[in-house]
Amino acid sequence: AWFDDDSPKAQAPLVQHTGPITRKPLGLKRRDLERQLSPCRFVEDSWFTAFVVGLIASNGLVMMIEMKSEEPAVLRVCKMLEDCMLACFLLELLARFMHFEIRMFTMDDDRIWNWFDLFVVLCGVFSQWVLPILKAEQSH
Repeated sequence: AWFDDDSPKAQAPLVQHTGPITRKPLGLKRRDLERQLSPCRFVEDSWFTAFVVGLIASNGLVMMIEMKSEEPAVLRVCKMLEDCMLACFLLELLARFMHFEIRMFTMDDDRIWNWFDLFVVLCGVFSQWVLPILKAEQSH
């Protein structure tokens, strides 16, 4: 409800302190406090989201260059960049898991995206790192 500046509710203080002020954050659940103290809390920052979005766009650009090019040197650079980006995506997934724990796959807001990210990263790890090792072992 909207109140005039003269109404009693508008003039009442928002918070009344009746005891000594403590350093304990009031009203925080244990899980929220743990998230604030998490060393990986940066995963919730806007700069981190922007970084990951930029990484995704860069990865798409590298994949497009790789598809269009036939030069061995360009293909080697693309492969190296893709490996670095996959490592970054894996670290991002691990940091989010360390911060949100198993809730990352059950939270209503992002659970579908988190499952999708896990699937894409695991497919990348399998196709870029595991399969080449298995193929190399079979050829020996």
